[in-house]
Amino acid sequence: MLFKNILNYVYPNVCGLCGKSLKSNTYTCTICKGILKYYKEKHLINCTGRYYEEVLSLYKYEGIIKEKICKFKFRNHKYLGSFFGYLLSNKLKELKIEFDIIIPVPINLIRYMERGYNQSFLIAKEISKIMKKEMCNNVLFKFKRNKRQSELHMNDRKNNVIGVYKTKNENKVNEKIILLVDDIYTTGSTIDECAKMLKKAGAKKVIAITIAYA
Repeated sequence: MLFKNILNYVYPNVCGLCGKSLKSNTYTCTICKGILKYYKEKHLINCTGRYYEEVLSLYKYEGIIKEKICKFKFRNHKYLGSFFGYLLSNKLKELKIEFDIIIPVPINLIRYMERGYNQSFLIAKEISKIMKKEMCNNVLFKFKRNKRQSELHMNDRKNNVIGVYKTKNENKVNEKIILLVDDIYTTGSTIDECAKMLKKAGAKKVIAITIAYA
C-alpha cells in the first residue's frame, strides 16, 4: 500500500484530456467522458479486398483527439499510451471482440532512436495489461525506412509500405487471431501490409484497432 501511494505521488493518475488529477484508474474525468461521446467511432467488418478482416477506430482525427495524438506521438507525452490503451480496452470489452494475441505496428530502428519509443507499442502494452492477453513484440518488424505516410498523397501510400515489413518467430501467430494495434487509420495501407505479412506467417485472422481515423 505504501509503495502504491508513493507511485501515485510520483506518477499521479490524471485525465488524458484535461490533465485533472483523478482518484481512480479511469484515465478520464466525468466532463471529458462527456466530450468523448461526441466523437463518432468507425467500425468496419469483412473488409473486402484487404488482408485484415475488421478494423475499429475510436474517434475521428480532429479537435482535442488530434491534439493529444500529436503530443503522444511527437512530443514525448508517453503517459498518453495508458490513456489510449484504457479507452481501446473498454471498447474491445463492450463489443466483445475476441482475439488471441496483440501485435503493435512496428517502426524502424532509426525512427525509434529519434523518438525514443514506439507509440503503438505503448498502447498495445496497456491493452495487454488490462485485457490479460499476450503481446508479441518480436514477430513483426519494420526493416526499411520509408517516407512518412502523412507526407504522401493518398494514392502513393500503398506503394510506400510494400516490402518494408517482415516476420520472425512465426510459430507465435500460426492459426491465431491477431489484434493489430496502431495510432491512426487513414487509407489502411500500413495496416493492410502488416496484415499481409502476418497472414503469410500463418495468422488465422487480423483485427486492426486504432485510436482515430482520418
